[in-house]
Amino acid sequence: MVVLMRMVMALVQVVDKLFKTHDGRIVVGQAPNAPAILWSFAAGVERFSPFAPLRAIGRFFGTVIGIYWALLEVSDGVNLFRRIMGGCVLCWLIWRAASKPIDARHK
Repeated sequence: MVVLMRMVMALVQVVDKLFKTHDGRIVVGQAPNAPAILWSFAAGVERFSPFAPLRAIGRFFGTVIGIYWALLEVSDGVNLFRRIMGGCVLCWLIWRAASKPIDARHK
């Protein structure tokens, strides 16, 4: 029973650390900001456009806007979870851009 109580207390501390803001509010979700909306639009253009040049443009702008959004989250994220998420997305976008170059000729 004592072990279970310690585990619960540890879980509560982790949730507090991850999701509480500097003023003590718990924030799990929030409305998307403009860079997130633009990033989603560019990703849709990349994914669903039938034209290779348009896909390349969508990928380029999606990568740039995504990196901008991730940097905003890392620097100004409302809580630790958002900062970690921004760092993970930033790493993924850099890895994606480095491993698969933007090329309008490929599908």
